[in-house]
Amino acid sequence: MTSAEQVPGSWTPGRATIDDANLTRFLSWLVDTGRGEFADYHELWAASVDDLEWFWDAIWKFFDIQAATAPPAVLAGSECLASNGFRARR
Repeated sequence: MTSAEQVPGSWTPGRATIDDANLTRFLSWLVDTGRGEFADYHELWAASVDDLEWFWDAIWKFFDIQAATAPPAVLAGSECLASNGFRARR
């Protein structure tokens, strides 16, 4: 994989931008809540596609999403591609 530093004219965020990023806060929250420790985005991405239920549960909790009912089951594979990504709730 080519890093931004290897591509002339590409932008690389500064330390303050990285420290204030939602991804940085999410990675710290995962550690603080015992949900896992990931070195970077790529490790988190791998875990998110390996366990969709775990990932979306973490997203709902991290962003404190409020809903009248619990989140529906997450769909995977071709079933997900033909839908909005979640089972319908009735």
